[in-house]
Amino acid sequence: MAGFVVWFTGLSGSGKSTLGRLLSQELSARQLHVEVLDGDLVREHLSKGLGFSREDRDTNVRRIGFVAKLLAGTGACVITAAISPYRSVRDEQRAAIGRFVEVYCKCSIDELAERDPKGLYKKALRGELPHFTGVSDPYEAPEAPEIVLDTGASSIADCLAQLLSKLEELGLLSRGSSGAGVGPAWGGQLVAPPPSSSPSRNAGAQRAELRVQGTAARLARLAAFGVLSPIIGPLGEKDAHKVEKEGRLESALAWPVPFVIPCETEPTAGSRLLLVTGDEEPLELVVRGTWRDESGRGFVQGELTATPPGALRALRERLHTQGFGRAAGFLVRRPLDAADELLLSIGLEARGKIALYIGGGEQAAHASVKALIAARGLHDVALVADVPPLPVLSPERDPLFVAVLLTNLGPTGALLDAPHGEAAIEPRSALERWLPSEIPIEIVAAGPVVRAPDGALVTRRMSPRPPLSAG
Repeated sequence: MAGFVVWFTGLSGSGKSTLGRLLSQELSARQLHVEVLDGDLVREHLSKGLGFSREDRDTNVRRIGFVAKLLAGTGACVITAAISPYRSVRDEQRAAIGRFVEVYCKCSIDELAERDPKGLYKKALRGELPHFTGVSDPYEAPEAPEIVLDTGASSIADCLAQLLSKLEELGLLSRGSSGAGVGPAWGGQLVAPPPSSSPSRNAGAQRAELRVQGTAARLARLAAFGVLSPIIGPLGEKDAHKVEKEGRLESALAWPVPFVIPCETEPTAGSRLLLVTGDEEPLELVVRGTWRDESGRGFVQGELTATPPGALRALRERLHTQGFGRAAGFLVRRPLDAADELLLSIGLEARGKIALYIGGGEQAAHASVKALIAARGLHDVALVADVPPLPVLSPERDPLFVAVLLTNLGPTGALLDAPHGEAAIEPRSALERWLPSEIPIEIVAAGPVVRAPDGALVTRRMSPRPPLSAG
């Protein structure tokens, strides 16, 4: 199939990057070669040094168009997400590229100001920010785009479905060709923390210590292990706000929890901190910056070094060499009970093998897993491995959290438990807010497990989620 360019335009915060990322995932799932040119990244690398005058803005757009045309000429499906405020230079790129789809992300200033976590629109409306597109600088909406997506009134899923339908209508995509979208890790590529320098408590005299507790401490251990890929350290301000508000990273990748580490000091970028999480050896954090929330509370952003080095890759390789890639994975966060055993039975029936990951090497959990394997003769079909301690998040966030961890650990199937007691939302319902192409692991079964009138424990199996319909 010949290449083409999908050119997203619209005001800042209107959903261009989010939709571009989701479209990229969907096109990749259809086995197409996709390249994404995000406006912010282009500004940082290709157009570094350009300002925000009319001439500089047009130059930035022409550079994006030039690269997009080259990539499309090789057969790639190129996605650009840039404000590109002036109509004439967009039309110029349309003429130069040829196979060009202009996507206008339409959203009112009032809606954008309401959803803006940093309050930039409100500052611009007060006259405090010069050259702010749509307020103190012009934005010329397209007069005849291929499609207008009302991102202020429609959901992301609806907008993506409309766009896919338009691409099919234009003959750029084949109808009904959506694939499984399964990648090697969450986000498509395993991102491993760099090697650790093996910090110890004795190094505290040379490096400042930062004490971390609770869920943040457990997330830090998981990030250093590599299982939170592509996250390998505490988030910066933009990502933290985006995850808290929308359940996504700035890249638009679905993400379950804003992993942040409070820090009242302001260490310099490039310095190293020792994170003390309890009785275990401290973790080493390479500082990339600091930021403060609206209340003035400080946080540190950075990258953890691998502890222990290569642990996640070794687990994934073990899974591969022992033939457990298609296994149904299960996170063991407490001693197994009858409800867990039912989920594991479903996993065995559906996939033939199960992979059990025990958080923190908890002895009671180990004993219950060992007893189950012995009682049912599962030695040849059950793989058991230790991972760092695992938190239990809220019912709204935990199912995605488990899906992320299991995807990165390697199994292609997931078994989701449900918190004991009354839950505000069931795991299967909590996952419905994301698109099928965003969950690259099949959910084989999910709780809650309930008792039927005849006394038997039952739960509903998960049917494979259908690909996103464009019709």
